[in-house]
Amino acid sequence: MKYLFLILFFSISTFSQEIKNYSIQLEWFNHANLCLDFKDNKSAFSSFKKAYDVDINSDLGFLAYKKLDSLNRILKSNLLKDISGKWEIVSSGSNWGISQGKIGLITIKDSYINFEFYDESYSIQNSKLDLLVDDFLNYSYSEFIFDNNSIWKFSLKNNKLYITEMGERTAFGISDMVCGNFSMECIRK
Repeated sequence: MKYLFLILFFSISTFSQEIKNYSIQLEWFNHANLCLDFKDNKSAFSSFKKAYDVDINSDLGFLAYKKLDSLNRILKSNLLKDISGKWEIVSSGSNWGISQGKIGLITIKDSYINFEFYDESYSIQNSKLDLLVDDFLNYSYSEFIFDNNSIWKFSLKNNKLYITEMGERTAFGISDMVCGNFSMECIRK
């Protein structure tokens, strides 16, 4: 009798959890669609991501993933248009506040980014990275994978471009950098 009661209790608990998860997922999904109605693609992306994360194997999770994929491409394309051009590095360092003192220029085009750093003797160290725009990072539209498998986040605030190294793609997946990330603050040239 005890075992029957335990089985019944866990069955009801599991079922009620599934109902709760579905209602939370549906709420996020509906919120995302409302954001789309108001042309707020960034909020819609965030809400679809939350809906997807609740249960990635459900039908609603699959629909949220499809919407995420579409929005990711739109938002990445818009971001690339906004940040394309020449930028001057005004500060650089790690998010621990350690200054690297790198100065130089960054040129961003739709398929690559070119870094021109000047060292203390003012010789140029050129580094070109090809953008893999179609590579899907489902957690962020502002992060791009480059041909050397490094992942960089780009954000535009108050006419300044902030670039932060976020990690790299390995054979085992994505390795995120949590602290000590190299970052740059740039102004349009």
